[in-house]
Amino acid sequence: MNKLNRILLGVLAAQIALVLIFQLRGEDTTIGKLEPILPAFARDKVERLRVFDRTARAPEGEADQPASPKGKPGDKPSVDLVKKGSAWVLASHYDYPVTADKVTDLLDKIDGMRTRGAIASGAAREKQLEVADDSYQRKVIVTSGGKDTTFFVGASAGSRQTSVRLAGQEAIHGVTGLSAFGVGARASAWVEGAYVDIQPDRIASFDVVNAGGSFHLERAASGDGWQVTVGGQPLAPPAGMEINKGEIEKLAGKASRIFLSEPGDPKRSIDKPLATVTLHLKPEQVPVAGADAGAAESTLDQGGADRVIEIAATDAKDRSYVREKGRNQAVLVEALGVTDLVELTRDKLVNKIGDKKAVDPGQGGPGEMPMEGLPPGFDPSQLGQP
Repeated sequence: MNKLNRILLGVLAAQIALVLIFQLRGEDTTIGKLEPILPAFARDKVERLRVFDRTARAPEGEADQPASPKGKPGDKPSVDLVKKGSAWVLASHYDYPVTADKVTDLLDKIDGMRTRGAIASGAAREKQLEVADDSYQRKVIVTSGGKDTTFFVGASAGSRQTSVRLAGQEAIHGVTGLSAFGVGARASAWVEGAYVDIQPDRIASFDVVNAGGSFHLERAASGDGWQVTVGGQPLAPPAGMEINKGEIEKLAGKASRIFLSEPGDPKRSIDKPLATVTLHLKPEQVPVAGADAGAAESTLDQGGADRVIEIAATDAKDRSYVREKGRNQAVLVEALGVTDLVELTRDKLVNKIGDKKAVDPGQGGPGEMPMEGLPPGFDPSQLGQP
């Protein structure tokens, strides 16, 4: 027997010995069975959800809790969702209505958390995987029947798994289907992104009142072009100039589609608005079934309504306050998204004949429209954040 054969024989003997040892000790070497992390979780009884980010963000008018160099979380939840009747609201943000499907999605993920056993434990690993009591990516408190259940969502645990630890336990689990990024820690992640969402072609006319004056812009009867009144007087462009149709179309688009950055205080007083915009809508064509079962549908005109929107300043230069009259909600928006309405002047409503700029009224500034490929309500500032 040569040297190589002796080595191979020794390796085989060692493997046989290991198998015998495990069998004699009776240890189970199979993969653990998937078990629910929260076996008693009753999703239909959940009445409150609190999400804590790395640092807590305070509502407008209050200072954010400062983050430590290590990202130590604050004491206040970033978002506090409460169920009132059959609807969910953001109790942390003036009871702003929550999109129910978004809560349902998170509850599904919580209910679906499964584990084959702990992947790690101990204070050092809690810090490393960011599921410690004072160092986490997300802390979630679920209230059901008046009882709180707290767990931490942290860093990747490999193999498409995320680290999760229940408060009061040392075991750290690796779960699939849930990530810190998917547990929204900003109000915008839980609400409809559009505060005002009207098809621009439904606007028959609109008024803008700001520091530059009062402007009435009415769609021409032909549907192609606009008639403009400034200060109650028809706007007559000087020689070589014409009504700036592209600019007006852009204004109509910005006024009819306003997207929030976060909810605002609806009880705030507005003494001096930066601008007041009134939208006069065309009657809406509503399908009405014919008398006979097989008859073609006819249409019924629903009377157009006026929508009055006020825009005001905030302490933050990059935010504006927007509130529609008659609504119980107000929002903060990116200031750039409403600048054209606030800074509208007579001169911007005319341009040189033939000097036409391509304008897409559906494309707005930052904060107005969701980024292409991202869902409404998604906060682009979260990109790159866990």
